[in-house]
Amino acid sequence: MLADSIQTPGTLASDVQRELDVRGGRHPAAVKQPLKPLQQPAASTQSDTARGGSDTSLVSGAVDMASTLADTALNNGAKMMESLPLDSVTGGGVHHKAGHKDVLSSRIAAGEDNKPVYGIPQYPATMEFRPPEGLDKVIPNPGMPRANKAISRERPDGDPRAPADRTVLQQHVMFWDRDNDGVIYPLDTFIGFRRLGFNLIISALAVPFIHLSFSYPTLKGWLPDPRLPIYLDQIHRTKHGSDSECVFAGLIAERLEWWVTYLLLRDHKGLVSKEKIRGVYDGTVWEVVAAEVEARKNRRSAYKCE
Repeated sequence: MLADSIQTPGTLASDVQRELDVRGGRHPAAVKQPLKPLQQPAASTQSDTARGGSDTSLVSGAVDMASTLADTALNNGAKMMESLPLDSVTGGGVHHKAGHKDVLSSRIAAGEDNKPVYGIPQYPATMEFRPPEGLDKVIPNPGMPRANKAISRERPDGDPRAPADRTVLQQHVMFWDRDNDGVIYPLDTFIGFRRLGFNLIISALAVPFIHLSFSYPTLKGWLPDPRLPIYLDQIHRTKHGSDSECVFAGLIAERLEWWVTYLLLRDHKGLVSKEKIRGVYDGTVWEVVAAEVEARKNRRSAYKCE
């Protein structure tokens, strides 16, 4: 009698699993027969009553143990989240010293769990340049590229002088298209550099460097053109880097262009304003510089005449 009322741990586990499977519809018994509500066993004999009481107490103990383990795991996970620096999780904010429940609830309430991560403190290189904040307040959808506008916080709509029917890259080089026919020839490049105030040597050296590098990618056929024209409707093919040129040559061209741009646009303190850099992209700064160079020439001519 006593042996019948005692169950081994393995037998108990199988009974509990079978009961859960029957309740969840995963046991064959649940398919063959409809699930009936649990009923108390009839008190037929003292042994059956003792065994039923033992089974009920053991099942209840197993459920209580599982609930306790789940609560412990949840609390440990919350404490681990509390110990993490808030900057490494959300990209900003202040680490609160309150209890873990208060910290987690404050993060959820503030919406910080969905905040983009701009850097990871463990990797300092990712923290060097923080992206600007609040751009959406002055620029609608600031992350969307503008095909025909070079925008900034100060000029969210770009420069109205830039033609809206041209891409920003086409706007960048339109200054050298003197007759606005969509083609830049070597003579156009030479005259354009002279208008910007460069001397004869630099203007002459710029012609072969630019046209030997950028003419062929813009051609509409396979045969080279000895006139070395640059077609604006194919100017997107001249984007140097690692596309049709080697990376080294692209880096040299980029450094040279920015160095010349700096020499051209710097002020008396050796600085280049943000607006001038923005104007480089849509080409509006070239006309400004050309007008300044022309004004200086006129003042010198007037001074000589006096």
